[in-house]
Amino acid sequence: MKRTFVYDAASGKLVETTGSAVRNAQLSLLQNDRHYSDQPFKAHDGTVINSRRKHREYMRRHGLTTMDDYGRAWKDAEKRRAEYFGGGNPDKAARLDAVRRAVEAHTRGK
Repeated sequence: MKRTFVYDAASGKLVETTGSAVRNAQLSLLQNDRHYSDQPFKAHDGTVINSRRKHREYMRRHGLTTMDDYGRAWKDAEKRRAEYFGGGNPDKAARLDAVRRAVEAHTRGK
C-alpha cells in the first residue's frame, strides 16, 4: 500500500495523509501554473499569455515588472508613506483644504 506524507508547519513534522488531502496536495504541486491554461490571459495589446515563459518574455520585451520586484523598496518607503499620509506631513492641511474646496465646487455646480 502506498503511503503519502505532507509537511505540517504547525507541528514541524511529516504527517500521513489520505484521500482528497493527498490529491489536493499533489495537484497544488503539479499545477502551480494552472491559472495560465484555465483561462488564458490577454495583455492590453491583445497578446495571449498562456505560460510562465510567455509572461516573462512579454514583461521583459515591454520593460514591465511585477510588484514583488519592489518588495524591499516598498518596505524601506513604508515609514515615509506613513508620515506622508498620516499626520507628519506639514502639507496635509493644505491638501485636505484643496479637496474640500473641490468637492464643494463640484456639488455647487450640480
